[in-house]
Amino acid sequence: SGQGLDDWKPGDTVQIPAGHYSLIDLGNFQGAEGKPITLINSGGLVTVDTFRIRNGARYVRLLGNGDASVARGIKIVGNGGGVCLAAGASDLEVGFVEATACDVGFYVKRDSDAAVPSTVYPNDEMKNISLHDCHIHDVNGEGMYIGHTYPNADPYHANMIPIRLSHVEIANNVVERTGWDGIQLSNARENCSIHHNQVSDFGLTNISSQQAGIILGGNTNGDVYNNT
Repeated sequence: SGQGLDDWKPGDTVQIPAGHYSLIDLGNFQGAEGKPITLINSGGLVTVDTFRIRNGARYVRLLGNGDASVARGIKIVGNGGGVCLAAGASDLEVGFVEATACDVGFYVKRDSDAAVPSTVYPNDEMKNISLHDCHIHDVNGEGMYIGHTYPNADPYHANMIPIRLSHVEIANNVVERTGWDGIQLSNARENCSIHHNQVSDFGLTNISSQQAGIILGGNTNGDVYNNT
């Protein structure tokens, strides 16, 4: 359509044409409460090596159900390393997405940076995150790496305290053949749930502390139920 990010308005749907992309990297855009901006495949399967949603993105949905002929119409292929989907957005929904052949399938967190106050506790919070109906498979590390594993001081980022997550739901996903943990949720303080997921063949590299199918990490409260 020739539109740029400045033209996107709350409630808009942005169609990603079917085809292959080496990188989709989006940020500095926001929907509004009850009016998210929806990113959706159009005309068939979208494949991409790496997908990023970051830099202040908020109220956004990434959905792969834009074509009834494809069950998961966005496939992130990874090319053997890195992160398939890296998302630092709040008020985020990801559904009907496939991720494979990378180091981490879904990586949803913000690393602390003193130059960016919104990444340091208690200046902001990532909340209302829904990850559902996705398929993550054949990855070297974690299938889902959600939230910080150093909730009180991050030694890799000057021991700063990272922002918290809350209201996280991980549901109806299939996670299989992961080198490290299948689903990991950390630093997510309240109203979180992990349910109706299928997790199999995890911890395949046999590394200590990286062998859980589903793990609730530090500073996390949540309900875990009806998973296989």
